[in-house]
Amino acid sequence: MRATGGRPWLLTRTREPAAWGSTRSVLWVLFLAQVYYLLANPLLTIGPFDISFGRAWKLAAVWLVLQLPWMRLPRVAWPLAAYLGWAALSWTWSMSPESTVRALVIYGAVALIGVLSAANIDLRTFAAGVAAGGVTVLAASIHAAATGVPGAGTPPGNDGWLVGVVANANILGYTLVPALAAMLAMTPRSRWGWAPWTAVTVFLATGVVLAYSGTAMVAAVSVAATAAAVAALRWLAGTRHWRIEVIVGVMLALAFPAYQLVGAVLLGREVATLDGRVEVWSAAIESSRPALWNGEGFGAVWFHAWHIAPPNPVLERIHDLTGIPFSHGHNSFVDPLPEVGLIGVGLLLSCHLLVGWRAVRLLMAADRRTDARVRGGFLLVMLVALVTLGIAEPVAGTPLGWFLLSALLSTSGSTPLDRLGPSTTEVAEVELGPLASDRKLQPAASPALQPGRRRAPQRREWISGRRRSTSDSSA
Repeated sequence: MRATGGRPWLLTRTREPAAWGSTRSVLWVLFLAQVYYLLANPLLTIGPFDISFGRAWKLAAVWLVLQLPWMRLPRVAWPLAAYLGWAALSWTWSMSPESTVRALVIYGAVALIGVLSAANIDLRTFAAGVAAGGVTVLAASIHAAATGVPGAGTPPGNDGWLVGVVANANILGYTLVPALAAMLAMTPRSRWGWAPWTAVTVFLATGVVLAYSGTAMVAAVSVAATAAAVAALRWLAGTRHWRIEVIVGVMLALAFPAYQLVGAVLLGREVATLDGRVEVWSAAIESSRPALWNGEGFGAVWFHAWHIAPPNPVLERIHDLTGIPFSHGHNSFVDPLPEVGLIGVGLLLSCHLLVGWRAVRLLMAADRRTDARVRGGFLLVMLVALVTLGIAEPVAGTPLGWFLLSALLSTSGSTPLDRLGPSTTEVAEVELGPLASDRKLQPAASPALQPGRRRAPQRREWISGRRRSTSDSSA
């Protein structure tokens, strides 16, 4: 069956993603903004996560069905599939099989929305959708506080001025920082775009300050520094690749020291134990020892606001060791340890490493492909946001964080950078996740054979440790 205009209804990888500025792009931005808002878990305006998740899934189902005539078939990254596969396998030994199944439904559905969205829009559309989602959350939070919604302001005795519709300053912070990162990583291409870009960026930054979450403010500083470093790479075009790798590695390695420094100097927070988080990390690790490698079952331990596991001895042990009823592990990699073990944590870590590897590869190609710096920089800035936020909060395990990570991992029809030839200024694009290029690049044309001319034999040479082929034509 074919759609109007002769488009096949079956999913393919050959269709064009929604291009920035098109009608489809605008509709995608509105869709992503609403999904972002619902996955942020706005307790004060919608209620428990079951309600907001149900709305997000229904909205996504309707929207994706409407997009079938233009739908591109996604390619799922292996770490994402492996992590979900291991989580599904944990059902066989889970303390609470029913809780594991419910968690799999939530995370599987969120990942599906992220993967399909990333495969069908270009980079600027995705960045605009994330930013619009952050603006929606902040605008709703300010409105709720202004209209006197109970719990939307900051409770007496607490720092900050706003907790918002998510009813928690830290949650509001790690909801706004990825939106701010998307704006900083995607600067306007024309001078007319600077005014709205500046307004949105300042609005989101103001929201981070109003929340006054130490985690969010440190992450915002890290994101801004990373975006500035990526912007500076345009002047490093042509430098040796190892310098770019060193720059990226140093920036990621400084994430934790920066957290402590900024938290102590700027915010006056207690950073020796990260406001007690180190204690819950130790308790979670100690309580995970009986099932250290495989865990006790995906979604079977923690009392997450988006998925509450039934009472269990592992969580009781954590509470006994800390003396405080923590509902989660306060770290992106400690949080899943009791549930999926070291194997699951390793697979989740590989998801982050793959995003970082792709960012470095694209930045290394920036001297040959003008769009690579933008796309690689976007990946890196968003990764820094997730990593720094994940130091003190289980961001990778939240529905919103999992959605962003799934989207960043998604690929659709890639051309490996290793295969780029010598004249690769205009080569076939490398599509990485939501990074379908801003402009369509065409492969460089080969010189046509003319009458009386013959093709010279191929000559191979090694340049920068990479073999490439060249050809000459002679009369």
